[in-house]
Amino acid sequence: MRIRSFANTIQHIIIILSIPTVTFVSCADPKTAESTTDSSLSVEDSTQAVMLADSGKMLLYQKWDLPAARSIFEEALQINPRHAGARADLAWHHVLYNRSDDALREMKQAMQDDPTNPRWPAWLGWLHLGNGNLDQANDAVMQSLAIDPDYAEGLHVKSKVAVATQDFETAIATHERAASIDPRWRPALAHTYALSGDREKATDILETMEDNLWNTYGRVKVHLALSEKDKALEWLQKAYDQRHPYFPWCGQDYELKEIWDTPEFQKLHANLGF
Repeated sequence: MRIRSFANTIQHIIIILSIPTVTFVSCADPKTAESTTDSSLSVEDSTQAVMLADSGKMLLYQKWDLPAARSIFEEALQINPRHAGARADLAWHHVLYNRSDDALREMKQAMQDDPTNPRWPAWLGWLHLGNGNLDQANDAVMQSLAIDPDYAEGLHVKSKVAVATQDFETAIATHERAASIDPRWRPALAHTYALSGDREKATDILETMEDNLWNTYGRVKVHLALSEKDKALEWLQKAYDQRHPYFPWCGQDYELKEIWDTPEFQKLHANLGF
């Protein structure tokens, strides 16, 4: 059953888009699509589901309106239950509330609905990694790279698994490859170098890194790994001010646990309102 008319959906999304905000920086790889459409859907319903999912994404990653985002994702999925992007984004919404089982279920369903997209198993690897399940994380990321060996985010997650097992040789080589394919992973490469003890290479990357929104959150981790907590907190504030799309998950990001108990972190996290 259609939740709202197509015209009302357009009006609803226009209202969302009319709210002033900063430019959204997506982590999406342009090679990967985010929707699988049931052939029984009308063109109107399919388009409506896509537009709702896109507005839900903006609410989640850019505006940080979590209740509204969940409602929109669920509405999109009622229209098109096979919209893998809406389902995967809903999984990340569950993570914010520490609903790990729900997050894993939604991400696995996204993989089933869109089995040729390397993003979903890479994201499943992220979920397992965050839960400390390294074997499952590795299995998931290998599924991603079996679909596309050059999928940069899959390589990024593979490197993170290697870091977790202290295999820095593999971690560095894998992150070097990821950054060569997609320079957005250069901050993560610098972080890996810093964790490995190679301060010089980490600092070299920091000094040549563009000062843009995408790199802001990564700089927090590099400075932490270099034992520069004050600088890390300065960049955390910038990530909040600029509304970095990863910021809402800072309380679940185990790589930031060193600053979780600082007044600066707790104040910023409290401002999220959940």
